[in-house]
Amino acid sequence: MSELPDPEDLAGAPTGDARSTTLQVLLNVEELDELERVAAHRGLSKSAVAREAILRLVRAEEAPRSAEDRRLAQDWQIYP
Repeated sequence: MSELPDPEDLAGAPTGDARSTTLQVLLNVEELDELERVAAHRGLSKSAVAREAILRLVRAEEAPRSAEDRRLAQDWQIYP
């Protein structure tokens, strides 16, 4: 099984880290509601949850493929 980062490590990165680029993502109302619900449940910001999801997808694409990695990548392919 490939080594994906712990979601808490990704989401809990300090705000003073080396991040310097902004990515803007357009969501419909239902998608935003889902993101807000997950973020609130986990006690994280919407940005932290979105960052975590993006990094998990990118790193799953780069890592050797386990069945779980393939499922995650396939799940993300449903979004245009």
